[in-house]
Amino acid sequence: MADLYRYIDVENFEQLSDKLYRYVVDHTNILETKLFWNTLVRDDVLEAIPELEQALGKVIPAKIVMVAIFYTPPGFEGGIHIDRGPFDYRLLMPVHSCEGSYTKFFDLNGNEVIERYSGENKTDPYYEVQDKFPMIEIDSVETVRPIIVNVKAPHGIFTNPNTISPRLTCTVAFHDDYPLGDFLK
Repeated sequence: MADLYRYIDVENFEQLSDKLYRYVVDHTNILETKLFWNTLVRDDVLEAIPELEQALGKVIPAKIVMVAIFYTPPGFEGGIHIDRGPFDYRLLMPVHSCEGSYTKFFDLNGNEVIERYSGENKTDPYYEVQDKFPMIEIDSVETVRPIIVNVKAPHGIFTNPNTISPRLTCTVAFHDDYPLGDFLK
Protein backbone atom coordinates (compact mmCIF):
# COMPACT_ATOMS: atom_id res chain seq x y z
CA MET A 1 0.00 0.00 0.00
CA ALA A 2 2.06 2.89 -1.30
CA ASP A 3 -0.01 5.57 0.48
CA LEU A 4 0.40 4.14 4.00
CA TYR A 5 4.15 4.06 4.65
CA ARG A 6 7.58 4.01 3.15
CA TYR A 7 11.03 3.34 4.55
CA ILE A 8 13.48 6.19 4.07
CA ASP A 9 17.24 6.30 4.31
CA VAL A 10 18.53 8.38 7.21
CA GLU A 11 22.29 8.50 7.60
CA ASN A 12 23.53 6.82 10.79
CA PHE A 13 20.00 6.20 12.08
CA GLU A 14 21.26 3.45 14.40
CA GLN A 15 23.49 5.94 16.24
CA LEU A 16 20.61 8.43 16.37
CA SER A 17 18.39 5.71 17.82
CA ASP A 18 21.00 4.98 20.48
CA LYS A 19 21.26 8.68 21.35
CA LEU A 20 17.47 8.98 21.55
CA TYR A 21 17.38 5.99 23.89
CA ARG A 22 20.04 7.59 26.11
CA TYR A 23 17.99 10.80 26.08
CA VAL A 24 14.88 8.90 27.21
CA VAL A 25 16.81 7.19 30.01
CA ASP A 26 18.76 10.25 31.18
CA HIS A 27 16.23 13.09 30.67
CA THR A 28 12.70 11.68 30.94
CA ASN A 29 10.52 9.50 33.15
CA ILE A 30 8.97 7.61 30.23
CA LEU A 31 10.21 4.21 31.40
CA GLU A 32 8.65 4.84 34.83
CA THR A 33 5.31 6.38 33.78
CA LYS A 34 4.80 3.91 30.92
CA LEU A 35 2.49 6.33 29.09
CA PHE A 36 2.01 5.46 25.43
CA TRP A 37 2.40 9.01 24.04
CA ASN A 38 5.18 11.27 25.34
CA THR A 39 5.69 14.64 23.68
CA LEU A 40 9.22 15.88 24.31
CA VAL A 41 10.47 19.45 24.43
CA ARG A 42 11.70 19.82 20.86
CA ASP A 43 14.44 22.35 21.64
CA ASP A 44 15.82 20.22 24.48
CA VAL A 45 16.01 17.13 22.27
CA LEU A 46 17.66 18.99 19.38
CA GLU A 47 20.13 20.67 21.73
CA ALA A 48 21.08 17.31 23.24
CA ILE A 49 21.12 15.52 19.87
CA PRO A 50 21.91 18.08 17.15
CA GLU A 51 22.77 15.23 14.78
CA LEU A 52 19.07 14.35 14.66
CA GLU A 53 18.15 17.61 12.95
CA GLN A 54 21.22 17.45 10.71
CA ALA A 55 20.60 13.88 9.52
CA LEU A 56 16.86 14.36 9.02
CA GLY A 57 17.47 17.68 7.25
CA LYS A 58 19.42 15.87 4.54
CA VAL A 59 16.30 13.85 3.68
CA ILE A 60 13.46 16.15 4.75
CA PRO A 61 14.35 19.82 4.23
CA ALA A 62 11.90 21.23 6.77
CA LYS A 63 12.01 22.39 10.37
CA ILE A 64 11.25 19.78 13.02
CA VAL A 65 8.27 21.02 15.03
CA MET A 66 7.40 18.02 17.19
CA VAL A 67 9.29 15.11 18.69
CA ALA A 68 7.57 12.42 20.74
CA ILE A 69 8.36 8.98 22.07
CA PHE A 70 5.79 6.23 21.77
CA TYR A 71 6.06 3.57 24.49
CA THR A 72 4.50 0.12 24.24
CA PRO A 73 5.08 -2.73 26.68
CA PRO A 74 6.32 -6.16 25.57
CA GLY A 75 3.61 -8.17 23.84
CA PHE A 76 1.29 -5.20 23.33
CA GLU A 77 -1.19 -5.72 20.51
CA GLY A 78 -3.59 -3.22 19.08
CA GLY A 79 -4.41 0.22 20.25
CA ILE A 80 -5.90 0.80 16.81
CA HIS A 81 -6.32 4.52 16.34
CA ILE A 82 -6.17 7.48 13.98
CA ASP A 83 -3.98 10.41 14.92
CA ARG A 84 -5.60 13.82 15.23
CA GLY A 85 -3.97 17.16 14.83
CA PRO A 86 -2.39 19.04 11.97
CA PHE A 87 -0.05 16.33 10.71
CA ASP A 88 -1.11 13.78 8.10
CA TYR A 89 2.30 12.12 7.92
CA ARG A 90 5.15 11.75 10.37
CA LEU A 91 8.53 10.13 10.53
CA LEU A 92 8.67 7.07 12.75
CA MET A 93 12.10 5.92 13.87
CA PRO A 94 13.01 2.87 15.96
CA VAL A 95 14.63 3.73 19.29
CA HIS A 96 14.68 0.57 21.39
CA SER A 97 13.46 -3.03 21.18
CA CYS A 98 11.66 -2.58 17.86
CA GLU A 99 12.80 -5.64 15.91
CA GLY A 100 9.87 -7.97 15.32
CA SER A 101 7.37 -5.20 16.12
CA TYR A 102 4.97 -3.85 13.53
CA THR A 103 2.76 -0.92 12.74
CA LYS A 104 -0.31 -2.48 11.16
CA PHE A 105 -2.88 -0.65 9.05
CA PHE A 106 -6.57 -1.49 8.99
CA ASP A 107 -9.84 -0.99 7.17
CA LEU A 108 -12.40 0.30 9.68
CA ASN A 109 -14.94 -2.31 8.55
CA GLY A 110 -17.86 -0.17 9.72
CA ASN A 111 -16.37 0.69 13.12
CA GLU A 112 -16.82 4.25 14.33
CA VAL A 113 -14.09 6.41 15.83
CA ILE A 114 -14.21 8.00 19.28
CA GLU A 115 -12.28 11.14 20.24
CA ARG A 116 -9.77 10.51 23.05
CA TYR A 117 -6.77 12.22 24.64
CA SER A 118 -3.47 10.73 25.72
CA GLY A 119 -0.21 11.90 27.24
CA GLU A 120 0.72 12.91 30.75
CA ASN A 121 -1.72 15.84 30.80
CA LYS A 122 -4.31 14.21 28.52
CA THR A 123 -3.74 16.92 25.90
CA ASP A 124 -2.68 14.84 22.89
CA PRO A 125 -5.79 14.12 20.79
CA TYR A 126 -6.41 10.97 18.78
CA TYR A 127 -9.33 8.87 17.57
CA GLU A 128 -9.78 5.44 19.08
CA VAL A 129 -11.36 2.94 16.72
CA GLN A 130 -14.47 1.26 18.09
CA ASP A 131 -14.21 -2.50 18.45
CA LYS A 132 -17.74 -3.47 17.30
CA PHE A 133 -16.77 -5.31 14.10
CA PRO A 134 -13.60 -7.28 13.34
CA MET A 135 -10.89 -5.02 11.96
CA ILE A 136 -9.45 -5.94 8.57
CA GLU A 137 -5.66 -5.71 8.37
CA ILE A 138 -4.62 -4.24 5.03
CA ASP A 139 -0.85 -3.87 5.47
CA SER A 140 1.97 -3.82 8.01
CA VAL A 141 5.52 -2.56 8.34
CA GLU A 142 8.26 -3.71 10.71
CA THR A 143 9.78 -0.87 12.72
CA VAL A 144 13.44 -1.54 11.92
CA ARG A 145 14.35 1.60 9.93
CA PRO A 146 12.99 5.14 9.68
CA ILE A 147 9.56 5.20 8.05
CA ILE A 148 7.23 7.88 6.77
CA VAL A 149 3.78 6.88 8.04
CA ASN A 150 0.30 8.08 7.12
CA VAL A 151 -1.03 8.73 10.63
CA LYS A 152 -4.55 9.52 9.35
CA ALA A 153 -4.98 5.89 8.30
CA PRO A 154 -6.27 3.54 11.03
CA HIS A 155 -3.22 1.87 12.53
CA GLY A 156 -2.07 0.01 15.60
CA ILE A 157 1.10 -1.19 17.26
CA PHE A 158 1.99 -4.85 17.64
CA THR A 159 5.07 -5.32 19.81
CA ASN A 160 7.28 -8.37 19.55
CA PRO A 161 5.83 -10.86 22.07
CA ASN A 162 9.27 -12.37 22.68
CA THR A 163 10.95 -9.19 23.91
CA ILE A 164 11.38 -8.36 27.58
CA SER A 165 11.91 -4.63 27.03
CA PRO A 166 9.34 -2.03 26.04
CA ARG A 167 9.27 -0.88 22.44
CA LEU A 168 10.22 2.78 22.05
CA THR A 169 9.81 4.68 18.81
CA CYS A 170 10.41 8.32 18.04
CA THR A 171 7.86 10.17 15.97
CA VAL A 172 8.75 13.47 14.33
CA ALA A 173 6.55 16.07 12.63
CA PHE A 174 7.74 18.85 10.36
CA HIS A 175 6.79 22.49 9.73
CA ASP A 176 3.62 23.05 7.70
CA ASP A 177 3.14 19.28 7.50
CA TYR A 178 6.01 19.22 5.01
CA PRO A 179 4.73 17.14 2.10
CA LEU A 180 5.91 13.83 3.50
CA GLY A 181 3.10 12.24 1.53
CA ASP A 182 5.24 12.84 -1.56
CA PHE A 183 7.59 10.13 -0.24
CA LEU A 184 4.69 7.66 -0.45
CA LYS A 185 3.90 8.20 -4.12
